[in-house]
Amino acid sequence: MNIRWLCLVALVLSSAMADDIESLKKRAEAGDATAQCELGYAYEKGKGVPVDYAAALHWYRKAAEQNLPMGLNNVGAIYSAGLGVPKDEAEAIKWFRKSAERGFGHGASNLANMYAEGRGTPKNLVEAYKWYYIAARLGYLPARESVQKTGARLTSAEKEQAQREADAFLKGRKTGKTERGSGFFITPDGYVLTCYHVVNDAVRITVRVGRETIAAAFVKADEVNDLALLKCSGTFKPLPLEASRDVRLGEPVFTIGFPTPHLLGVAPKFTDGTISSVTGEMDDPRYFQINAAIQPGNSGGPLINSRGCVIGIVARTYSNLRTAERIGGAVPQNVNYAVKSSYALSFLESVPDALAKLLTPPPSQKRPLDELAPLAQESCVLIVAE
Repeated sequence: MNIRWLCLVALVLSSAMADDIESLKKRAEAGDATAQCELGYAYEKGKGVPVDYAAALHWYRKAAEQNLPMGLNNVGAIYSAGLGVPKDEAEAIKWFRKSAERGFGHGASNLANMYAEGRGTPKNLVEAYKWYYIAARLGYLPARESVQKTGARLTSAEKEQAQREADAFLKGRKTGKTERGSGFFITPDGYVLTCYHVVNDAVRITVRVGRETIAAAFVKADEVNDLALLKCSGTFKPLPLEASRDVRLGEPVFTIGFPTPHLLGVAPKFTDGTISSVTGEMDDPRYFQINAAIQPGNSGGPLINSRGCVIGIVARTYSNLRTAERIGGAVPQNVNYAVKSSYALSFLESVPDALAKLLTPPPSQKRPLDELAPLAQESCVLIVAE
């Protein structure tokens, strides 16, 4: 079986492959991880450009550097096949494993193939069965047949051992759990800012804009500051980002997000409050402490000031249980945090295409929140990461 066939079919069918190759290059050069992977495929297969395995590996690596699971898998495939590089199956295993650990079923199946065939590693059918089992559980349908065939060659005890290890791996990843969070458009052409933990490990990301659900591509992440940039196709109403250095203690703020949508529904929710502190937990300078009420699902939403500018990205609430354990039973109220917008602006400097399209903050003029909220609502999206 061709170890890349499903990825290649998906890429051939993707809308990006129908784009002009120059447009694809611009997106890749701007840091769009999905475009980087697709451009790598174009060079590997000669789709719109001459076959160039070195360029293919270059762009696959660029996508892999952003932890795009398909990019990680395709770097492994290049080394496994020896395309433009010396064949190195041990190196291939390393990349397949990284892809599998990011929840990519095809990568898990490729890793299983290596164990099943003894390529780059001693043959180990128990380990092969484990990774085929994981791949099938991750939704990679061809692995189901491999589970059956490999399992027929094992004892009951061996299969039970492999399944226990696979279940422990899947449980540790919280595999199959769909994350829901908030985000907001920052450019008219569809760049979306959110929190990294909302989309971490996602294989598929969609956003709900009004009543419409559209696909979103992962572009780049700043794991340290819990930020992620996505890209949607279309024309949208963005919010202006303003540097957070002049924000003051007690300043009024509000956010719009999608808390617990499975219980409260998918309509956007408004909450307001004030800047409780200009630093976060343990005086962390990257965060604001806010008292606006937030719940699971608010993460990634904009923290907006009275001029309609984003000054932060809602990140998390303080753990009541953890705090109670640390301070002897007292439970804090409305202790929440938002990443300062200055850190988001620094992050966006690494994506020039997005940075160049940010709105200029409006003149200093405060407006009532009941005027700002409906306008901001049009820029906010529900993010579903699977």
